[in-house]
Parts: sequence; C-alpha cells; structure tokens
Amino acid sequence: MLERPRGGLAGYIVSHPWHFKKPPALNVLVGAVPEPASTYYIHDIALLPEARGNGAASEVVLKLVRYATKAGFPNLSLVAVSNSAKFWERHGFRTLDDADLNQKLASYDARAKYMVLELT
Repeated sequence: MLERPRGGLAGYIVSHPWHFKKPPALNVLVGAVPEPASTYYIHDIALLPEARGNGAASEVVLKLVRYATKAGFPNLSLVAVSNSAKFWERHGFRTLDDADLNQKLASYDARAKYMVLELT
C-alpha cells in the first residue's frame, strides 16, 4: 500500500510468485501460490492521480526488484495494459513475444504485452 502524506491510501500493488509465461486469467481467483514458482509476478499496480508523477510507482518497482532478487527469483514478469509498457521499459522490462502467449493476452487488452525483467 502507498499512503498519502496526510493519511489514507494513495495506491496499492499486488504481486506474488507465479508461473513464468502463464499469466493468471482475468476475473478468476488465483488460488494458491505455486510451488515451485518460476517468476515473481506483478499482478496490479494502481495509484490515485495525486500520487502519480512524483516517483512513487518507480520506488515501488525498485522495492519489488530488490525483494525478488533477494528471494532468488530469476525474473519479474507482468502483463502491461492501458499503454503502460513505456513505464515498464524505463525500469528494464522487455516485451516477450510468444504466439501462444499473445493469444491469451488478447483477453486482457488489444495491446497487452507480457513483459519480463531478468534478474540473473
């Protein structure tokens, strides 16, 4: 959670261990975290407009990178939607182009991209 200086929440992030190249289906409960997991998945990040543009999201991403590295994950992955790919690219994420995966991503957004940040 991201707190406002005057109290209350300004944003949140949901992330968890998951299967590489197998993003969770939309509108379906994730259930149990897989053992073993092959990626640290960034499921969602959302900020109120007042919390954007001041580096808060970048700070959260850096914390996730440190956590995933320390936990021994080989990479972080996510599905970029709503034209967010440029943000993720600035943090070192790269689009993974895979025909089977791209077909699944169509249910997310017409321009959804599976993105990966290698940690090893």
